[in-house]
Amino acid sequence: MTDDQWDTLLFWMEIWIKSVLWYCLIISLLSLVPAILGKELGFRRKYIDALYLIFNWATQHMIDDKTTKLEENSNEAPRTKKRLITKEAMDELTSPETIIDRNRSISQLGRLRRESVLERPDHVQIVEDVVFFLSSGIEAIVEDEVTQCFHSQQIRGWNLLARTNNYSFMNLGLRMSIVWIGGFAWRWMIIFPWRLVVCIVGCLWMMITMSIVSVIGHHSMRLKAAYWANIVTYRIYTRALGAVVNYHAVENLPMNGSVCVANHTTILDVITLSNHRPYALIGQSHGGALGWWQKRLARCTKHIWFERTELRDRQIVTNKLREHCADSDNYPLLIFPEGTCVNNTSVLQFKKGSFEACDRVYPVAIKYNPWFGDAYWNSSQYGMMHYLMRVFTSWAIVADVYYLPVMHRRFSESPINFANRCKSEIAQAGGLVDRIWDGQLKRTRVKQGQKDEIKEDLAKILDDRLVYKRKLDKKNSYLSSEEES
Repeated sequence: MTDDQWDTLLFWMEIWIKSVLWYCLIISLLSLVPAILGKELGFRRKYIDALYLIFNWATQHMIDDKTTKLEENSNEAPRTKKRLITKEAMDELTSPETIIDRNRSISQLGRLRRESVLERPDHVQIVEDVVFFLSSGIEAIVEDEVTQCFHSQQIRGWNLLARTNNYSFMNLGLRMSIVWIGGFAWRWMIIFPWRLVVCIVGCLWMMITMSIVSVIGHHSMRLKAAYWANIVTYRIYTRALGAVVNYHAVENLPMNGSVCVANHTTILDVITLSNHRPYALIGQSHGGALGWWQKRLARCTKHIWFERTELRDRQIVTNKLREHCADSDNYPLLIFPEGTCVNNTSVLQFKKGSFEACDRVYPVAIKYNPWFGDAYWNSSQYGMMHYLMRVFTSWAIVADVYYLPVMHRRFSESPINFANRCKSEIAQAGGLVDRIWDGQLKRTRVKQGQKDEIKEDLAKILDDRLVYKRKLDKKNSYLSSEEES
């Protein structure tokens, strides 16, 4: 290469390096400064409002296409009237009532049958019993109540994401294709690099500030510095995810030296909650990227990390929980009693361990809006880095956090009943389905005790039938004797 060519190459390389540095500087200022000040510039919420309009147009486009096809196939088919898909309508389309159709257990169906068929002849009851048990078993095989809790939510419109596509690409018109390509370019060429840089800034901030906090000797100063380092770190991470979080009933915010329990959808639950106030975490020690993150957090905040062998010793876990809650300087301990990530349509069985160690908990319900991106982490399908790539290339993460009043364990109330009561409150606040099943069933077989409970429910149905029949026979015999006398 000639000297002129080298000079030209160096000139353009210098421009490129300066552009990248300015780009990173602008991003850092737009994410770091508002995070330190605890302020929002409002860009993310305006962005969400614009996405609502785009999704409304895409959904209406689908409705018009389907209507046109119906009219082509039948001249009598009525034209669907155009209507605006509002934010409330979008929430309704993804509510548990529309996503999960089967929300009745065998025992609930049994109560309905006891009320409806007891007056019928014996041969009719026998046939209906057989059909009832067969249909219940077939429904459980086709779509049981547990498996559907571990599939990503499906929306009845289209949010222009191929990963949640309910619309065939073969049917895309010219305008829809242009919008989809524009959205793809926006997410991968603009949003993704931006969020990646912000995430790197957050990691650097966490390493630097938490390393500094760890060497501060003065106790009260160290606590204040740790609070500031934690909250700013999570605010930066929130911006890296493009997350918009709405907090409700903040007067019920968990206090230090307490336990906070919440439904579990993703590892991002920690960021969603800690964006508002820091929490202490409890869980198993991990390796890889998650393990690196755990070690950085433990430098300035008291968390509880267990080895896999220690988790099997319930007494060790209980003692550490009580020790943590006894110190009012410790952040509230954030626990996800489900023990696994669920797709944010249901709340599965809470483990009783965390409710044995304390008599006071702060319940929190977290509800994500699937229209902007799927927050659910299916760990059996995606690794952590793959999942984060899906999050970074989604439109946004939109969540609502509902703080519930503190709940106390009642006199003579068992830990299991206390856990179920908290679970019910969380499900009701978040608009989720309250399930009785253990989330670990996606990895293990059903316990014999749970099988016996179903058998007892079925036996109760038949026993009530026999009791009713005996009473009816006794009543008929009494009336017959009265008539004879």
